[in-house]
Parts: sequence; structure tokens; C-alpha cells
Amino acid sequence: MNTLPFASRLVTVSLRVYARMLSFYPRRFRDEYGPHMLQVFGDCLRKTSERGGPAAVIVLWGNILIDYCKTLLEEHLEGMTDMNQTKFIRLSGWALMLGGLAVMLGWLAGTRPDYN
Repeated sequence: MNTLPFASRLVTVSLRVYARMLSFYPRRFRDEYGPHMLQVFGDCLRKTSERGGPAAVIVLWGNILIDYCKTLLEEHLEGMTDMNQTKFIRLSGWALMLGGLAVMLGWLAGTRPDYN
């Protein structure tokens, strides 16, 4: 049987889960900020657990998850905007072709006969 108190196990499991969550960030961001984020989370988690118990840890997780989803999306979108000239030319070529196709399909849809 596990001899650690529930609060200690909750902190340990929470740290493992959060460390795993950090692996979903882009590598550049994770390498630069991951260890610091894990340390700050651990400090906040321990302090919250000591002061408010398991209920406070659940509230902390709610706040963390909201921030996690927001920053995960922001960092992945930011990574997509890093563009060199070759990538820009390639993507703009596809965008022009798809735009032309969309205009042609819109014109065809507008010229179809009406059915009563």
C-alpha cells in the first residue's frame, strides 16, 4: 500500500501530468521555457496544496488548463508564421490556385438554372 499521504501523491501525480503536458508545446518553446514552467507549477502546486488542500489543487488545475490551452494554441500558431521566402512563395502559389478555384466554383454556382 502507498504510504504517502493523499496530498503528497496528488502533488506527485500532478507534476507528472504537467510535465507530460509540456511535451505538446513546440520544441523551441519547450526547450527554452519548459524547465522554468515546471518549476513554477511545482512551487504553486505545493503552496496551494499546503494552504487549501485537494480542493484548492483542483481549482489550480482549472486555471492551469485554461492557460495551457490558450498558450498551446498561440505557440503552435506562432510557429506556423515563421516563414522564409521559399516557404512564402510555395504557400502563396497554393493560395492563388485555391482562390481561383473558389472563384470559378462560385461563378458556376451562381449561373446554375433555377428549378421550381
